[in-house]
Amino acid sequence: MTEYRKALAHEEADILDFINYVFSQAHQPHDFRRLIPKVYAHAGFFRYHYVAVQEGRIRGTVAVLPVEMPLASGDTLKIGYVGSVSAHPYDRGAGHMKQLMQLMLKEAQGKFDLLVLGGQRQRYQYFGFECAGARLRFTVNKNNVRHALGHVDCRMQLREITKNDDPVLDDIYALCSQKMMCCKRDRQRLLDIMHSWEGKLFALEDEKGLQGYLYAKDRDFLAEIGLVDESRMGELIKAYMLMTAAREVTVRVNPLNRVRAYYIKSFAEKWQLSDNQMLHVLSWQRTLEALMAVKADCQPLMDGRFVFEVEGAGSYAIEVKDHGVRVTETDDAPLMVMTAQKAVEFFFSPYTAMTVTSPMLKSWLPVPFGMYPADEF
Repeated sequence: MTEYRKALAHEEADILDFINYVFSQAHQPHDFRRLIPKVYAHAGFFRYHYVAVQEGRIRGTVAVLPVEMPLASGDTLKIGYVGSVSAHPYDRGAGHMKQLMQLMLKEAQGKFDLLVLGGQRQRYQYFGFECAGARLRFTVNKNNVRHALGHVDCRMQLREITKNDDPVLDDIYALCSQKMMCCKRDRQRLLDIMHSWEGKLFALEDEKGLQGYLYAKDRDFLAEIGLVDESRMGELIKAYMLMTAAREVTVRVNPLNRVRAYYIKSFAEKWQLSDNQMLHVLSWQRTLEALMAVKADCQPLMDGRFVFEVEGAGSYAIEVKDHGVRVTETDDAPLMVMTAQKAVEFFFSPYTAMTVTSPMLKSWLPVPFGMYPADEF
């Protein structure tokens, strides 16, 4: 008989051994203590995990990492990031993932506003997840640097941060905390956060001191940047490519950060806007109200009212007036009735903004959501 439940403290070492084994069998060798030190290098990670246990042995796991996203409005979104989904290769088809996901979803109600994960689309659609969010990426190659940034003087130096006692980490933490839609981070684990998935953290310094930081995930992916002066973006990218001898890099930008996008687009080879993560919204009222308020802070939203129904979750009215956003439950007849997955796609996917014809909805959509890679599981 298989028992499906939350993990216990004494199972922590077994959990780590299990996921290392399963992912190493399916992919290349994995050492999660090294790959995700922000979670697995610290005692107590058992509390994030659900396990399938047979005769005292773990046969499957699903984990949910709780994160909080403070917003400029003063609101905070409670997010559960799902990861370490695994089943023993001898037990494939036994239904462990299905049982654990259903248990996790049941316990997530009332605890999180939404759940997030990265994975194969159809695999997680069975559990109410859908692709959403917006991911904006720019590609910069060595020819862009030579022709468009050849005149730029690189006064900025990049210094890799490898020790927890480096005093510059306090200033980097302060810059992180100021970023739009950046999740709350543990200062004591900041370096582990930036070292997860083999990332590297660089301090950006000149003769005046710290000018920002860079989180590079792989040599050619600049996943997160904090800059005191956005106009120095070209200088930073040129300095990084010269230092690493990279032929091409991808730079990730929050789509709402129009100033940064403006500077990078002026010299980048190309750009791409696509879906980001997969979402499962648990609280439509809190999620839409909080995130639409973020968009209202960045650009004008047309005044109006829109009533929709999510099957099995209720009907809601979105009201925008004088840049204020209010979302309430309602008994009014909905203009649209959608499944939860269709509603996620409708509100959060950048594709929707290209298909809706209502001027009001065009100003509202997509509702912004995206997590920095350093905040992901």
